[in-house]
Amino acid sequence: MLMKTLFMISLMCFMWWRKNIIMILLSMEMILTILFISISSTAYMNLSLNSMFMLIMMVVGSSIGISLMVAISRLQNSINSTTIWTLTFVENYNNNSFYSTYQK
Repeated sequence: MLMKTLFMISLMCFMWWRKNIIMILLSMEMILTILFISISSTAYMNLSLNSMFMLIMMVVGSSIGISLMVAISRLQNSINSTTIWTLTFVENYNNNSFYSTYQK
């Protein structure tokens, strides 16, 4: 019951703070931690398998968080989002295509 309540609170926080990326990532991390605790308490697995499962969940969460951050920065055309823009593939691809056409 406690895990369900914590999961619902995290999910509501995830939806409520949709404009603030830090709060989204914290809510998502809390959701992943709750899922890991509930899975590890119900399944009888050894410690190394539980640790590997937690690592996989955190990597997936980080990837989702980075993609959310890039998506939000593309929606907001501000000076603060130019750093994220320069790290994306589209910006690097456009720069490389410019140099390749310039060399021809």
